[in-house]
Amino acid sequence: MASETYLTTAHVCDRYKHSHMWIERKMAAAGFPRPIYFTGSRIRHWRESELDAWDAKNITPAAKHVPQDISAAHTPKARAKAERRRARAPTSGTLSRYFR
Repeated sequence: MASETYLTTAHVCDRYKHSHMWIERKMAAAGFPRPIYFTGSRIRHWRESELDAWDAKNITPAAKHVPQDISAAHTPKARAKAERRRARAPTSGTLSRYFR
């Protein structure tokens, strides 16, 4: 008999890169798997197999890909604007010229 893998709330949050409130909203709206509680414990656990099944049903292949370099997701125009903003932002120690 294969052993079942259980994930805690922290592991589920890490898996989906969202907060515990995102999990609550998904359980209420999108049929996210319900947690189970072991006897004598208040810690919520999810069966990994149920999460895998929910992923297969609800997450598109394009949504699974998250770019590692977030600047790569921006357009060249947005990157140039961010560079200009960083260039004119005051560095530490130079605020005295603004507050005389």
